[in-house]
Amino acid sequence: MISAVVLTWNSAQYIEKCLRSLVADACEVRTEMEIFVVDGGSTDGTLGILSQLVTEISSLHTIQLGKNLGTTASRVGGFAEIIEDERHGFLVEPGDAKSLAQALMRILADDELRVRMAGAVQRLANEELSWDTIAKQTIRLYKMILG
Repeated sequence: MISAVVLTWNSAQYIEKCLRSLVADACEVRTEMEIFVVDGGSTDGTLGILSQLVTEISSLHTIQLGKNLGTTASRVGGFAEIIEDERHGFLVEPGDAKSLAQALMRILADDELRVRMAGAVQRLANEELSWDTIAKQTIRLYKMILG
């Protein structure tokens, strides 16, 4: 059995494709899969899409937080390049359960910190990591390369 955790916030444009792709990949390799989607207070229709998908995909489970509670991530892959520690969330070393627990407890115990980090990560997602910004950066790079 493979378990996948998908963190989402305002993902209406791509969440269905993402989840159906995970299910298709699991079927292709003939393995069971359970998918947990944690929604951080989406306001763009993501919740409606998830509600509909739960009726179609029996292995899909959703956790709706109601609001963005901040971000805690391991220092793996691109997280450390994108998430600024103690601004957008907390970065912990992979496998360091104690540091992860401490970071989560800190976020849960400090309302002001949680609100500040949630705002910072929402701005990051809406501005620096938006598809519009990524497309503009890609076009700029192509123009630079092609002269």
